[in-house]
Amino acid sequence: PAIYSAKDKAPLQNELTREEAVKLLNSKKGFCSFIYSHSCEVRDKFFHILSDYKKVDSLGAHLNNTNTKSTRNLADWYGHSIGLKSGYKFSIAMENATYKGYTTEKIVSSLQAHTVPIYWGDPAVCEFINPAAFINCHDYSSFDEVVERVREIDNDDEQWLDMITQPWQTEEQRMKTLKRAEEYYSFIEHIFSQDITTARRRPVGTWGDITRRTWGRNVHRPVPLPRIIKMPVKAVLHPVKAYVKAKDIIAKLLHKKSPSR
Repeated sequence: PAIYSAKDKAPLQNELTREEAVKLLNSKKGFCSFIYSHSCEVRDKFFHILSDYKKVDSLGAHLNNTNTKSTRNLADWYGHSIGLKSGYKFSIAMENATYKGYTTEKIVSSLQAHTVPIYWGDPAVCEFINPAAFINCHDYSSFDEVVERVREIDNDDEQWLDMITQPWQTEEQRMKTLKRAEEYYSFIEHIFSQDITTARRRPVGTWGDITRRTWGRNVHRPVPLPRIIKMPVKAVLHPVKAYVKAKDIIAKLLHKKSPSR
């Protein structure tokens, strides 16, 4: 998951203190952010439902209502995303689809911006992200219930402060992340450190055999000289023959249509 810092080779940690969180809350000018460049039916539906409670600022190209410029094509788009979200108490952190294992940077950038993420996407997200640190839409039977939970936290500073100061990962989740990262780096290192003859992989089966025969015949065997000479001749004669044949067919058709004497 993106909660892991490849640069430091360690899980990211929330170091925000309670005192810092209180100051942060007083500096938050916005209610909730929404930063997307394209439509998603589920995500758009929640945007409109939550907007009925209080205005949600759309900062991306899609559903933009703030006149902000899109940051999608910027070199440091991730950093700009965190900066934009940091002025809000909540962030809509919803994926393009929902299935297990599909967790992108959206929830992590929202946590790094010290907002409360409203998440939808990976139903197993709580395996790697502390459930006490965000609102998980998968825990509710409808988006109306999710909005009620947002309303509750929005009107109770103590609840918001509790969530914003939570560790982003429990100790168990942190150890699991470290283990997976260690296995990942070992896997990559093994690929590039082994002998090339050992690293070689050849698929077994019909298509693998056909591919090898095709490429072996075309790449490894030189094309005979007579064939090379015939190739441009065929390239010229083929359209000529096609034209003559077509002309002959048309002539026969016209002859059949002509009135008999």
